[in-house]
Amino acid sequence: MGPLGGESSGLPQVLDVVAEGDVVASRTRVSGSHQGEFIGIPASGNHVELEDADFSRCDKHGRIVEDRDDVDSLALVQQLGADPEIFRGVERGPTFWRPPCRT
Repeated sequence: MGPLGGESSGLPQVLDVVAEGDVVASRTRVSGSHQGEFIGIPASGNHVELEDADFSRCDKHGRIVEDRDDVDSLALVQQLGADPEIFRGVERGPTFWRPPCRT
């Protein structure tokens, strides 16, 4: 079972990872087919591809102390064939992977 309630291509594809100081930024892509209910949206069978940009600040021990994910929720809803109003008021989307932080 993948993160979108269906079959997944496996682990997300890491597109970019950049670290500077105590901040790590990454861009990943996950894809699969929407075969099960996902956040209340019934299975559509549609192929879905989602990109995520993640920005993490780490403490001196390498632990994430601040994190921000940017996901194109509108593109996800359009690919699922659902009404975009489902994400009204949602501040954060799902996060599938985070790179380890190094100090």
